[in-house]
Amino acid sequence: MSALLSIEALSVRYPGAGRRPAVAEVSLSVRPGECVGVLGESGSGKTQTFLAALGLLPRTAVATGSVRFEGRELLGLPRAALNAVRGARLGMVFQDPVTALTPHLRVGVQLAEARVAHGGASWRQASSEAERMLERVGIAEPRRRLRQYPHELSGGQRQRVLIAMAAMNAPALLIADEPTSALDVTLRGQVLEVLRELRRDAGTAVALVSHDLAAVAALADRTHVMYAGRVVEVAPTAALLRRPRHPYTAALLGCSIGIAAPRTGRLATLPGQPPALDEPVSGCAFAARCARVTPHCLTRLPPLRPVGDSLAACHEPLEA
Repeated sequence: MSALLSIEALSVRYPGAGRRPAVAEVSLSVRPGECVGVLGESGSGKTQTFLAALGLLPRTAVATGSVRFEGRELLGLPRAALNAVRGARLGMVFQDPVTALTPHLRVGVQLAEARVAHGGASWRQASSEAERMLERVGIAEPRRRLRQYPHELSGGQRQRVLIAMAAMNAPALLIADEPTSALDVTLRGQVLEVLRELRRDAGTAVALVSHDLAAVAALADRTHVMYAGRVVEVAPTAALLRRPRHPYTAALLGCSIGIAAPRTGRLATLPGQPPALDEPVSGCAFAARCARVTPHCLTRLPPLRPVGDSLAACHEPLEA
């Protein structure tokens, strides 16, 4: 099956902001109906990758490589042509539901506008569809919510409004950037169920961008792990959880909190910080935090290569 979204050797630089690119030679794909997870700490380049794909980077950024959606190159596409794709065939749920919604416009206007602008519906038709969409994403009293302003909704309701807005035109691909961020366990489960239903009922593919390991584990078919702007591991999600091959992936799994059994010891942590953009890195960017570091890790950049069920960018991968 051909890829719906194909990102090849994508790099994002901010000239004058540092020696290292924010995104470095990232390649990933999403097939129709598939959910692909993109996992990593804050600052790993996850969001920058998809902002570049959608043409939403600041003007100071320079993006190179290739981003093809439904066979069409998006990098360098004129704004009018990009606008015809964004919100129609390609939707995005932005990270912060507080700032992503326009505070002085009623919820119904913001939802209907997406349908009017991209679907050619009248405002009356779009308002009716907006009500049905709010009901579909699990918001009670949808007609009343359409008349409210964003500040009158809870965080979970605002997040579901963003999902409803992105799904108004039944996009082929929905990019969900930290959709469970700052939500409690109950609301997180509800939001993930909405994304699961969109895949099942509308055949929508999902790119789930998150540092929430549980969310990725619950939804993603395949997962890309990013660190310091690079993809360091790619694997089917079940295989990744069962047997991580990159030490960074293993460290992330080791820091996760489970509820199946009581915790008897101290919570594991990953010491140190990822390198800053102005910090030179000559070898593996994870070397300073890695327990398996060897001298050649400090001087040679490891390529992605097959290791068991995974692709791992590591000179000393976890074999067992």
